[in-house]
Amino acid sequence: MNLYDIPEGAIDEPLDMAKAILNFRAEIRDREQIIEKHKSAILFLNKKIEDYEGLIRAAVPEGEKIKDLEVEISWRKSESVEIDESLPLEKQYIRHIEKWEPDKVKIKEAIKAGFEVEGASLITKQHLQIK
Repeated sequence: MNLYDIPEGAIDEPLDMAKAILNFRAEIRDREQIIEKHKSAILFLNKKIEDYEGLIRAAVPEGEKIKDLEVEISWRKSESVEIDESLPLEKQYIRHIEKWEPDKVKIKEAIKAGFEVEGASLITKQHLQIK
């Protein structure tokens, strides 16, 4: 039986459910291994693309266009700004981006020390463990 074919309500005993969870976790591990293999292949292929593009850049002069029945190589002009980090920019060309987020570690320490932190509370959860 495929894990996806289990009808709703077919498993109603906690031990049966726990066994199903172990099977789901095993399938997840298997799929994660497959994903890792694919990630390695993708990295390898991206490196090959990068290498070949470098060879093409060296072989085809800028502005020149070459093609055959299957492929065409040409150049496209684009603009981008490069910043020399060692030199200061005028203030008008700088923007400030700031992200605020709660410091949960400090909040937890404060609550445990007896302080009240408005908008925050310390909760205790029970996590189900299946081994």
